[in-house]
Parts: sequence; C-alpha cells; structure tokens
Amino acid sequence: MKETTKKSAVAEAREKIAAILTGRENVEQHIREVMAADEAARQQAEEDVRKAVATSDLDAYQKAKKELQTAKDSKELHTAWAESIRSTPAITSEEYDSLVSAIYAELDALEEATMQKAVRLADDMAALGEQLKAAQNEANTVLEKLQHDVYKDADRRRNKEGKVLGVAMDAKIITKWDTINYALSPAQHYRYNEYKNRRPQQ
Repeated sequence: MKETTKKSAVAEAREKIAAILTGRENVEQHIREVMAADEAARQQAEEDVRKAVATSDLDAYQKAKKELQTAKDSKELHTAWAESIRSTPAITSEEYDSLVSAIYAELDALEEATMQKAVRLADDMAALGEQLKAAQNEANTVLEKLQHDVYKDADRRRNKEGKVLGVAMDAKIITKWDTINYALSPAQHYRYNEYKNRRPQQ
C-alpha cells in the first residue's frame, strides 16, 4: 500500500484559504453579473413605465411598475448578499481556532526540533573551539620557551644596554581568538543557555 505523506498544518491552511478565496471570488463575480442584470431590468422597467404613461395604458403601467419594483427588490437583495459575502466569516470559529492551533503547534514542534539540532551543533562547535584554544595555549607555551629560553630572544629588539624591549609584535605568539570565539559563541547565546537549563525533556 502506498504511504501518503501528511500535509503540514501550514500547507493545509494555505490550501483551504485558496479554495475559500477562489470560491468567494466566483460568488462575487456571479453577484456582479446578477446586479448588472438587475440594473438593466430596472432601466427597462423605468422605460416601460414612461411608455405606459405616454400612452395612458393602465395594464402596461401596472405591469411596468411591478417589474420596476421587482428590479429594485432584486438589486437590494443582491446588494445585501454581496455585503454579507464581504463581511461574514467564511469558516466557523471552531474551524478557525482549529487551523490556528494546528499552525502554532506545528511551529512549536519545529522550533523544538530546531533547538535540539542547533544545541548539538553548538556543543560540537564549542568543543572545536575549546580544542583550538587548548592547542593555541600549548603552542604559545612552546613558542615562548623556544624564543626566550632556547633562542634567547635573538630575534627581538633590544635597548642600548642589550635588554629585550617589551614590544608585543616581536613575541612569537599565535592568536586564533576570532575563530575560537566564533566557535564558542553559539553556546554563549542566551537561547542556548535557556534551552540547556530547562527541565530535562521526557
């Protein structure tokens, strides 16, 4: 049996909205056409009333007056119908609440899944950052001994008395802090800490 993929709440709501709005547009187009016919009937009835008056034809006059009233009533009805379509909700409050709740629940679940993955990635990044920081510290300890104790600062500037000047740029030192801080930064974000400090998930 073919497995069907369940549509997301957002996709279902989007499809329902599109169907409702398309249906409403079709009804509104129909109303516009009916109201145009109402107006044509009104104009024709008014013309028939004028002709009946001009010929003093009571039967024609009564018939035309009746048609004129029918045209006016029809236009009034269809105007009210159009207003009702424009102002009345197209779904019940229960349907609306259900769609809204489903969308909120879907995004809550997606946020939770996103945070779980993001926290794992942040932990991995922090571990890499700590690894680089430890390697940098070890490298700098070795470089300091190599430059100062072994090479005797022969590559550093000195004063007239031969004492090493404390010029930072002469020291052999590795600074990878931009990369280290970048790797550590996700685990320092308040949302990371909020998530990690929450009650353990069931």
